[in-house]
Amino acid sequence: MLMIVPLESPVTRKIHTRRGASGIERRLWDAVVPGEEVVARPAEEVPADLIRQLAMGIHLPEKPHRLRLRGARITGELDFEAATLRCPLELTDCELGSVNLEQAHAPAIYLLGCRFTQLRALFWAGSLEPWWRSASSI
Repeated sequence: MLMIVPLESPVTRKIHTRRGASGIERRLWDAVVPGEEVVARPAEEVPADLIRQLAMGIHLPEKPHRLRLRGARITGELDFEAATLRCPLELTDCELGSVNLEQAHAPAIYLLGCRFTQLRALFWAGSLEPWWRSASSI
């Protein structure tokens, strides 16, 4: 008898809607389809699950052009493991915890001037902008 045991428990992700979004979250919803940049105000936070959902085009009326965010604190793990992004992701001067790009597929991911504690990118398929800095050594 073959028994398959998961290595980790499944991740439960919150599904975000524009209706219940905060100020910066609503601005991201409105900016992702045309590809406009959203600049965070001081102390504004964005859930990592929302960035994942928008970059993957989940619950959007049209295909996203580009997700561009500057100066935000991103809460939670930015987890794109085995995900397919439908648009380039451009984060500039953001603070993140852990970033997981293992087995992800994307047109491009730019982490320009971002600070993060961990980056995992084994078997990455796409373009990862090399100009990033980390809060810890990788």
